[in-house]
Amino acid sequence: MALDFKRLMDPAVREQNRLEREAEEARAQAHEQKLRGWLRIVHEHIEELPANERSFVRNCQHRLNTAVGLTEAQEKWLQDITGRYAEVAQ
Repeated sequence: MALDFKRLMDPAVREQNRLEREAEEARAQAHEQKLRGWLRIVHEHIEELPANERSFVRNCQHRLNTAVGLTEAQEKWLQDITGRYAEVAQ
């Protein structure tokens, strides 16, 4: 499939693409902030966690700091751990 360069240079198409890109970046940033919030809550109680969960929390922190991200299963487990220490872990 050939690229339509004329369409790509159309100001309306460029603006649409920019808005979509900014919206996706905002969603990704909000999601990361939510995960970091959960990590802050859990980190306050890190000494109360079993060794495997402490290791998991540290691994999550490392993954977020290196922009690897968390898998869906890791996010669920982090949310479950956070739920023990926060009324709302959404």
